[in-house]
Order: sequence, then C-alpha cells, then structure tokens
Amino acid sequence: MNFDNLKVPFENYTVVNPPNFDLISREDFGQKTRDYMISVLPHCDLHFKVENVNCLDENDKMRIKMLQLDENPYETYETEAYSPYSIGCGIFSDQTKLGVLSGRRAYKLEITRNGQVSYMYDTVLLKPNVMNNFYIEY
Repeated sequence: MNFDNLKVPFENYTVVNPPNFDLISREDFGQKTRDYMISVLPHCDLHFKVENVNCLDENDKMRIKMLQLDENPYETYETEAYSPYSIGCGIFSDQTKLGVLSGRRAYKLEITRNGQVSYMYDTVLLKPNVMNNFYIEY
C-alpha cells in the first residue's frame, strides 16, 4: 500500500497507525479479504494551560490522565498512567505547541483538597488548522 498519494481536503496531516500487518481478515464467498482502518488527522496548533483556580491551600494536589481518542482509539483510562502530582496553587502548565494532531482529547483529573479526593472528566475537540486554547481549570 502506498500512503504518499492520499487525497485529503487539508494540507498538513498525519496518517495515524498505518497498517504494517494484517489487522483484520474475513472470508467472503471463499475469498480472503483484508480490512484496514486508516485514519488521517489534520494538524493544528495548541495553547495548553493547567491552573488551580479554586485553591484551598498549598497541600492541594492534582494529577491527570490524557487520552487521544482519534489517534489511539483503543486507549482507556485503565491503560494510561497518571502524570506526576502538581502540588499547591497556581499555573502548572502553560505552553504552546505548533503542528500537533487535531481530534478528540479526553482527560481525567484526580484532585485532592483537604484530604478529600474528587475526579473530573471531560472531552474536548481540537479543531484542525487553527490555534486551539485548551485550558484545564480546577
């Protein structure tokens, strides 16, 4: 298979998980057929920020799991590891990245305040070919 001549409606894209072996095969009328799931994701720019805006005290802590649903459709919160803890108050990440893959991002926060653990879940869509502001405020 040749992936160099894809006809896609955008200029900057990445072929996600192109097959290098037979993922699925089935038999139709005595003929063995190979099926492939090929995804093409356009690029985007991302401003990512994580901030504790509801700070109780310097003992607050938070950690996060992030899933890229369109790039890795078989990822789950059970298969991904948490980030290291962010402890205290304020901004813990504020960065801009150019040329990242667009698509759906799901995240799970584990927040500990005053010894009480709570969880926060959400999904966002990073739109292609634009700057996306992705802010997590907890």
